[in-house]
Amino acid sequence: MSDVAIKLIDKMSNNAINKWDDYGIKPLHIACENKMSKVAIKLIDRMNDEAINKWNNDRETALTCACRNNIYDVAIKLIDRTSDEAINKWDEGRTALYWACCQNMPEVAIKLIDRISDEAINKWDINGETALYWACCQNMPTVAIKLIDRMSDEAINKWDDEEEETALYLACKNNMLDVALKLIPKQNEIVIYKDYIKKLIKENISENGSTILYEYALKNKEEECLRIIRYMDKELIEYKAKCGRDVMYWTERHNMNRLKDMIEKITKYNYSPYQIDKILIKDESESD
Repeated sequence: MSDVAIKLIDKMSNNAINKWDDYGIKPLHIACENKMSKVAIKLIDRMNDEAINKWNNDRETALTCACRNNIYDVAIKLIDRTSDEAINKWDEGRTALYWACCQNMPEVAIKLIDRISDEAINKWDINGETALYWACCQNMPTVAIKLIDRMSDEAINKWDDEEEETALYLACKNNMLDVALKLIPKQNEIVIYKDYIKKLIKENISENGSTILYEYALKNKEEECLRIIRYMDKELIEYKAKCGRDVMYWTERHNMNRLKDMIEKITKYNYSPYQIDKILIKDESESD
């Protein structure tokens, strides 16, 4: 049918190509719905901006339809022709960005993040799933990090109603360490994820024998160290890299006194993760 449609396009007037029905559906919508990528691209080249940006009665644009049906080349071509108003349309909380993340289209998602509004980026669907949820589910760390910087705490803390999986849980599950560390301070009821976070940290010991805590201490990043030390046991904190140095070596060298105090509480005085958590939460609330 694609060959027939392409031949018809060549014979149709511009006026006919840019028409839509009473439901706001135009030939481009139908081509995207049926994943007829060559037909869709040929139509885009003949269509005016008004028709490109027309959304149907379900508030779905051709761009949203292309993303929902995972038609990468059509979606990329449509982004530059789609207005900001049309990009920010959603149907039941599902924007073009939502579908780009759901369908594992990172390049499309990154382009959309730069243009989408704060309101639209924080939308979730009837199941509680956000664009961030899908970025973590599809293991797209670059997209997830860009989303976290734009999203509200409320949206970040939404979870799938059926599976009860949050973005943080999925980041841990998919070994997205940088994403998980960025989500930890924003996640409510963090205690239920401690086992997943500990497992993630344990699994990320580098070839040099260094843990993520060691790497942050080496780089003099005290805040990052304090963010994750509450999820590490004594053995991991004292873990030595192949060079023979441990976290305390870099802690003392960089004069990270708060971190040194926490390490000593764990390694010398056997403070539990719960006690460390309480101290750090108190410190964080006082600094705010």
